[in-house]
Amino acid sequence: MSGPTKPKNSAKKKAKAAPKRDNFLGTTTQKLRDSAGNVCSFPGCYVHTHGAKSNGEGTVGIGVACHIKAAAPGGPRYDEHQSPEERKHFDNGIWMCQTHSKLIDADESPYSVTTLLQWKRDAEARSNSLLNQKSFTEKEVKAAAGKESADLLHRFINRSDDPLLTPVAEIMKGYESNLANLDPRFTVEVNKIGSAYTHLIRAVDEDVNVNLVIEDVDKIEGYLAAEKAFLEEGRELTISGAHFKIEGSKLFEAFHSGIKGIEQAVLTMSAPRKEARATLFVRTPEGHETVLDVFPCYYYSGSLRTVFEGSALDGFFKVKAYCSHEGQDAKFDLLFNLEAWVGKNILNLPRFHKLANAAKLLDTGRFVIEIEIAEIASTFSSQSNSHNEVLHAQVQFLIDYIGFARAVAQRCAEPLIIKNTMLNPATYK
Repeated sequence: MSGPTKPKNSAKKKAKAAPKRDNFLGTTTQKLRDSAGNVCSFPGCYVHTHGAKSNGEGTVGIGVACHIKAAAPGGPRYDEHQSPEERKHFDNGIWMCQTHSKLIDADESPYSVTTLLQWKRDAEARSNSLLNQKSFTEKEVKAAAGKESADLLHRFINRSDDPLLTPVAEIMKGYESNLANLDPRFTVEVNKIGSAYTHLIRAVDEDVNVNLVIEDVDKIEGYLAAEKAFLEEGRELTISGAHFKIEGSKLFEAFHSGIKGIEQAVLTMSAPRKEARATLFVRTPEGHETVLDVFPCYYYSGSLRTVFEGSALDGFFKVKAYCSHEGQDAKFDLLFNLEAWVGKNILNLPRFHKLANAAKLLDTGRFVIEIEIAEIASTFSSQSNSHNEVLHAQVQFLIDYIGFARAVAQRCAEPLIIKNTMLNPATYK
């Protein structure tokens, strides 16, 4: 009988402890969204937060009406002198995307009331400046620019007396277009890095077929394992030119026959690498969250799993995670590396204070990363890693160790520079 009664008692206690929130009315939320122009107010974000579903059946939104001064006691920037009406008033709100709403609403948020009010004013001013202006997607802008290329080429092609007026961009654009015309199912982008030219070929539609013929597979070292990783997870697969040819496309056939020393060429295949937004924070058993960083994370998928990779806190943490499409198999690896601090003044280490605050919570807390793709968020926790206690202990030790060194550095006349990050086992013990 004790089993069913515990959740009831716990729920009652939780309900009593929860402070009353002065939430916005629906009309206020709508007004905040409209005033920001349906765009996140975080400087430089410009993410659109509302639009039609891909199937045309209804709408989808990823925007959040955030309180500048918290809606309830204990929240960031809470003002006890505000009345309930003031807390849920339009003047106390700011429109954000989901990622940045979590950033400003987290415990110990570094963003002040003054800062958020300025963001709101800037977003509203930008929204107003776009009234009666045309709206273009990035693809539409590129198409319009392409139509101008022929005119620019005609205008400058005879101006060879001034090499600075050589229409390099237009010539490259024409070269790309001529290649793409060999097979209109593909687009071609050419990049020059040093003395090498890279041709990036993308299919226009998903349903494009060519024949890849791979020869002498038994002579390619590690091929079967690499092929499995490519098919199941979308990882990169590399094949030397002596072992492949592509049939069924004049574009690829032209490359294969036109490249001198084709045996020195390399074919590299991988699933599309897409960008997502990730948030790294420390979560305590009580549910308090301390945000460490919001950073770009990249992901790719195969037939079985999706793989996520990224780095946070200027390279201090390396993040790698994967999950199966059925949701039954998931893994999260969080590695840290102090190499980014080598050569720096120990008193000027980036984000050190945030790491120090996080390290204090790791006795009971855990690292959590939330990866947001469209309106879906995937969450991974270091608690799911069997080595999480070792990870937490190592991070705490290193931060404490550097903290002691910083205390010494404050008493030194000369800057204390980190030359290496090697610690012998005796020091760690």
